[in-house]
Amino acid sequence: MSVTENEDAIGSSARAMDHMIVTHLKARYRMFYMVTTPMQSCVDLVKNSTTIPEYDTYIPCVGEDESGEFREPTKDEYVAAFHRLSKNNIFGGRDLNMYLKGIDGTKFFCKIMKYLIQTAVTPLQFINNKLTDLAEADDDNKAETRREVTDFIKKIIAGAFTVRTYDYFRMAPPDRDDHLHVDPIALTCAVLDRARTSAVMLTLNKIGLDMPAGLVEAWENKMKSSRQSEMQLENNIKSLDPADRDDASEFVKAVENAPDRSGYATSGQSGSASNNQEASKRRRSR
Repeated sequence: MSVTENEDAIGSSARAMDHMIVTHLKARYRMFYMVTTPMQSCVDLVKNSTTIPEYDTYIPCVGEDESGEFREPTKDEYVAAFHRLSKNNIFGGRDLNMYLKGIDGTKFFCKIMKYLIQTAVTPLQFINNKLTDLAEADDDNKAETRREVTDFIKKIIAGAFTVRTYDYFRMAPPDRDDHLHVDPIALTCAVLDRARTSAVMLTLNKIGLDMPAGLVEAWENKMKSSRQSEMQLENNIKSLDPADRDDASEFVKAVENAPDRSGYATSGQSGSASNNQEASKRRRSR
């Protein structure tokens, strides 16, 4: 496999996204492998569920194009599928806005998992590899684990998308055929809830990205958990680099003490999140 480079200037933030990707892949790859090999399994599931299983049953099947490939649904068809499949306006733990925002993230994961199958990676090989949960690793081993996770993500993105560089957070990604900008909000909307760790939600909020209401609610829940005790806060941020934990702890406490709790990254954000967004912009521009 060739290796691509992550061009994000904010290393810790990029590592949080890398770890989220690996966590989701470890949870979903076995099912993806089962429903796409052999192909007949996929065909049968499409007929029974009217969704495309290789897209985590996220994308509806609305027929084929002239080439015989699954046709891309229109926005109206996505909305209709959501209302058909959802219960109490929730589908797969997502409301409509979060569902729509997660479409590109789901396609990203599908392409990654297809590449793993093409390179003959079995679910057992993937699940039993050395990419352990950062939260379970001690500080002495976390640095090595982070490098392994990042190196693995670089390799599979290079292979799946045929690019040399990629980023999550650049405001003006280079317009090159060999560069991939990966939307962090689309990824976070697409992953399983357990992959949206406190480190991930803290990263998105500190950078000041505009989050849909479902992610804002997830962030608020993480904040409530962190406010229960100092020990719970330490537990929620223990997957971060040791050097970043003090900064994360201060940020959480600053949001907690804000009169209007305006640290939530919504389209009308202000307070701590806005200040961190401006700082992030300066870092990214370097």
